[in-house]
Formats: sequence, C-alpha cells, structure tokens
Amino acid sequence: MKTIRVVLPGHLRTIAREEGSEVTLEVAEPVSIQSVLDALESRYPALEGTIRDHVTKKRRPFLRFFACSEDLSHDPVDAPLPEAVASGAEPLLVVGAIAGGTTSLLERLDKINARFPETSRYDQAGHAGFQVRKKVFAYFLNNHHGDGIVGLACKVLPGDNQRLIDSDPAKFYMPAYVGSRGWVGLRLDTKKIDWDEVAELMLGSYVLCAPKTLARAVSIPNV
Repeated sequence: MKTIRVVLPGHLRTIAREEGSEVTLEVAEPVSIQSVLDALESRYPALEGTIRDHVTKKRRPFLRFFACSEDLSHDPVDAPLPEAVASGAEPLLVVGAIAGGTTSLLERLDKINARFPETSRYDQAGHAGFQVRKKVFAYFLNNHHGDGIVGLACKVLPGDNQRLIDSDPAKFYMPAYVGSRGWVGLRLDTKKIDWDEVAELMLGSYVLCAPKTLARAVSIPNV
C-alpha cells in the first residue's frame, strides 16, 4: 500500500462531507487513477458515480485529473501515476470544470455561430442547439444519453460521417439518433481542440441546412 494525497474540487468535498481540500489515502499498488478512485470511493461511498460512471467506470465529463503539471485525464486509468504522486511528494488533482468548462466551449461555438446569417441558440438540459431561422444545423452535446462524451454534432454530406469516423475514431463518432440521418459527432473533450476544424464542420452543416439565399452568403469564419 502507498500513502498518497488527493485534492478534490469543492462540489465533491461537499458530497463527501470533507472539510479539507486535500485528503490522504492508502492506495493499493501499482498506484493508478483506477486504484486511487477505488480507494476514494471506498472511503467516501457518497462519491460513487460522481467521478466515474457506476457501470462503465468512465470519467464523468468535465472532470479532469492532473499531476505534476500534466493532464492525465485521457491516459489509461490503469497506467501507473508519476512516482512523485505514488510517493506522496505531489498530490493528484481532481479538477471540476463543470461550471466553466461548458461555458468556455459554448462561447467559442457562439463566436463561430455569430458569423452565420440569421442564427440563434437555444439551451436544454446541458445541451445546446444552433439554428438557422428555425432549423437546427448543429448540436452541442454534453453526456448525451449517458455516452460520457462532450461533442459537437453537425450534418455532413451522405456517407461522410462514416468516412470521418473511420479516418479518426478517437475524434469523430456517430451521435445517437441524428447519426443515422447523416450527422457526425466531433469530440470537444480531447486534450486539444482544432477550432478551425470545428468552424469548417459548422460551416458545412450550415450550408446544408440553411435556405440557399443564406448559404451563399457565408464563408469559413476566422476563429
């Protein structure tokens, strides 16, 4: 067993009824994110299902793991943590970006959307729809139907959704319901987002969904 330090965000401390921001845990070796979360949930049963899904054990959207100034959120959960964490010299940081994360993403999407004529946005249950007049051409999806993904869904040309997914399955995915109607999902919960690619995808979807008079008036926005 190893004694390690874990720093929790405020909302998780409230659920766990833990006053201090840093907790000390006894963790089974090898020390990994998985073994740390096992120990954390064992000590604080109220946290079960808050950091990772009960069934799939996938990390909840907009929770991140940092250690030694590195983002470990997308590393395999059974990968050994840095020795500085395993020895207790440095803490593992569980960072909750729930409040600011989606806001930041939506601000960037709004900036792109604002370049298109006659568009609007509506919000619903953590998701957002971007419309041209009254027709949706893009969806911001946050854990849609429990898939654990934060992404953008847009309409593409026939067959392009599967081609994009086949070309880079770590980035593109088939969104529920609309995927069968020619839409593709682009993940926004990756380490680095290519905003030019996001803009191009939204532009293409806008052109496919907008009235022809509006579609002819747009160009790729500078983001």
